[in-house]
Amino acid sequence: MRYLKHLEHMLPRAFGDWKIEALRGSMDLEHSFGPAYARGLLTHGQSAWALIAVNAEESQATIDGILTLGLLWLSRCRERAQSRNGQARYVAGLRVIVPEGHSAVTQSRMGWLDAAQAKWELYECDARGDELRPIEIGRNGNLEMRLVQNFDCGAALERLQAGIAQVMALVPPGARERVEQRVHSASAVGLSLCGLEFARVQHGLAPGSFQRQDRITFGAGPSETELNEDTAPMLRDLTARLFESRHTGGSTRDTLYRMQPERWLESRLSAALPVIEHSLLGTPVYRQVPAFAASDRGMLDLLAVNRDGRLAVVELKADEDLHMVLQGLDYWIRVHRTAQSRVADGLNDFTRSGYFPDMRLADTSPLLYFIAPALRIHPATETVLHSLSSEIEWNLIAVGEDWRRSLEVIWRKRGGGA
Repeated sequence: MRYLKHLEHMLPRAFGDWKIEALRGSMDLEHSFGPAYARGLLTHGQSAWALIAVNAEESQATIDGILTLGLLWLSRCRERAQSRNGQARYVAGLRVIVPEGHSAVTQSRMGWLDAAQAKWELYECDARGDELRPIEIGRNGNLEMRLVQNFDCGAALERLQAGIAQVMALVPPGARERVEQRVHSASAVGLSLCGLEFARVQHGLAPGSFQRQDRITFGAGPSETELNEDTAPMLRDLTARLFESRHTGGSTRDTLYRMQPERWLESRLSAALPVIEHSLLGTPVYRQVPAFAASDRGMLDLLAVNRDGRLAVVELKADEDLHMVLQGLDYWIRVHRTAQSRVADGLNDFTRSGYFPDMRLADTSPLLYFIAPALRIHPATETVLHSLSSEIEWNLIAVGEDWRRSLEVIWRKRGGGA
């Protein structure tokens, strides 16, 4: 409420003759608006701009979420664009206000919105909250991406085979073929069931010496435990309970069945992408690819390639997420920039970093896929998707709610690619 009052005093100084209408911060769950963002309309005659703002007391995640809500607010303002005398009012675009020093993510996203649909303006409010500074919107912002060098998964598995075998000996005999051995690095392998990692083998120096040894842990977070003779029965009990609960016919009331559904969906799709999208190759498919942009670290859900050598960024959600589209856009921007980074040898950073070996990647921009269960796709998703630049070729794919048992496409929508 304090911030709303502050905006009422500051906006006339920033936008001159533009009149403030309907400035509010109230919750409107029907249209996905929460109290973190101030929303309003700036009017001048029959012209108007949708306005959304957030103050510095909010978390960075909330600040970065402003554009999603801004796009929904613009759509809402245009739906209601009738002046009091009944004449149509033209809402030209969206003005976004963020705190000073917090505009990088929003700036990069706004550079890939459709300029034909609306005008887009971004402002930073200074630390004193007295002035607004316009931020240039472009596609050459702070988006440098550094890939972690790909490694030889086969060599890593061979190096850690003794530790892996030690864990597998404690897994119920009839369930061992269901264990997924996922290589995290050249010296670390995770063992998981349906995307839920239950043990990890790491190769490193033994404490107080230069000799190398395998360190095996199981559990996660504060429950992480090192495997030894005393704790082996604990791991045997954990795997017995895990394999009894986490399978396609499990109960939704079971905690172990419900845990980390997104990782389960990722595990299913990484092995069956061509079933969902016939143009994509089934291998290689990279999961949780580390990507660094400035000080921000992101993890691409899946990175694949189609039959024409075109990269494909795949964003997955097992539960409803209002911000799915712009999170996927973040990864697409990074992959797009990296894929364009060709030098004299004609190779881009992906090829030089060891990804997609023996393949010639296309020069065209990446494809962008969003995959989620049909009933878990937020109603606002398509509004945000249709605000993206027509240069971005996107695919929204809804799979059946019973995706754990059977991957089936319910419907799909495509856009962009102009």
